[in-house]
Amino acid sequence: NSIKEKLSEDLKQIIGLTGIQIEIKKIKNDIILYPKGAKILDEKLVNDALDWLSEYPPIYEKYKLALSYVDNKAKERIVLDNLRFSFEQLLREKLNNRKSLENQKEELGKFIKSEIQSNEISNLFWKVYDFYLKYQNENVKHSDNINKNEVEFMLYQTGILIRFILGK
Repeated sequence: NSIKEKLSEDLKQIIGLTGIQIEIKKIKNDIILYPKGAKILDEKLVNDALDWLSEYPPIYEKYKLALSYVDNKAKERIVLDNLRFSFEQLLREKLNNRKSLENQKEELGKFIKSEIQSNEISNLFWKVYDFYLKYQNENVKHSDNINKNEVEFMLYQTGILIRFILGK
């Protein structure tokens, strides 16, 4: 483990010298490299999600896989598929069922009711959730209509949804 700690620190120094925009995140026994975006968003919506998802190893692995391909144009579909899978599996875990993302509305509604008091925030959550599903279905699941800016946007949206569901 101390070898990976040292490697992580050395990588941070080396990458810092090159000026290449790469983030390095160490979690347990993993060292994860992914393209940097906006610092505050990466810290709160990517790094934190990695920390929390490490408690759910299969979900964590898919989220980590998505990150590994974020800047690879040929792998954008893999990124979005794995982000969707991570969110879907997290809902299955938290809501204790095996339903698909599209079929979680009833159980998710009960969860949201118990977590949110403000109608405005509840309505906002449902709008984000609905648009997330619609984008994934129309542009990823049943098509390959994807561009780089949308991948980063969906990465952060997935982080927001994960953060909300985990109550962080």
